[in-house]
Amino acid sequence: MLNGGGSEILSGTERWKGPGGESLFRACGRWWMTYHAYDARNGGVPTLRIDQIKWSHAGWPLPLSPNST
Repeated sequence: MLNGGGSEILSGTERWKGPGGESLFRACGRWWMTYHAYDARNGGVPTLRIDQIKWSHAGWPLPLSPNST
């Protein structure tokens, strides 16, 4: 990515720091992404996050509500 390749899928927010470790799965006819992030509102506790995704025309996963609540 440092040399112009790839795309960032997740980035941290004021609340959710350091998201990473993404895994994708399909359930109930929808695609989902699980990952961890550190909850700044709860002392930095690592937290499992699950967001629904869609796919870009280029085949990259796009969170529908990235890093929400």
